[in-house]
Amino acid sequence: KNPYVSFLPRLEGVDIRLRIKGVERDKAEKILEDAKNKILKHINKWVYTTEDESLIDVVSRLLKEKGITVAVAESCSGGSISSSLTDKSGSSDYFDCGVVSYSNQAKIDILGVPKEMIERYGAVSSQVAVAMAEGVRRIAKTDIGLSTTGIFGPTGAAPKKPVGLVYIGYSDKKGSISERYLFGKERERSKIRTTQEAINMLREKIISNF
Repeated sequence: KNPYVSFLPRLEGVDIRLRIKGVERDKAEKILEDAKNKILKHINKWVYTTEDESLIDVVSRLLKEKGITVAVAESCSGGSISSSLTDKSGSSDYFDCGVVSYSNQAKIDILGVPKEMIERYGAVSSQVAVAMAEGVRRIAKTDIGLSTTGIFGPTGAAPKKPVGLVYIGYSDKKGSISERYLFGKERERSKIRTTQEAINMLREKIISNF
């Protein structure tokens, strides 16, 4: 009850706020620090900062500190990840290029995604997300390739591929993966959540692979 814990959810994530009442400042700071550390023991893998900074602040700093370069291939997110990565001063140190390969032909011609792969699995698939990430990494000769492909609707859905389905692809020298997400039927919300998840995937992979 004292300190009080508040959960503040938003599209970009959840803020957890600790407050304390009726305690002298020095003692209050110690109580709050102890409470924070107890909470972090349970949720630390999901926490990207305990300071007043955004996720892109954290990722930008990590990329600069480790000297890592990244290129992005976007379909459904339409360039929003590239925009976020270049929001920070000095982003030219780590950001090489962003390709918005919205059409299937652009995926084939620019990124080298095999036509047969798209015909077999569809443009919105794990296989294509990985091929896009590998393709942009190969073209740009960067340490990391990141990609998105999905269905934001309201049209374009299929029985096994609903509106809100997104695959985020990732590639570096240790290998390539994709993650599957369902972000719901609201187009703009899905774009924001896709961008945030892709940047968070980038954060996690920088920490684990570099």
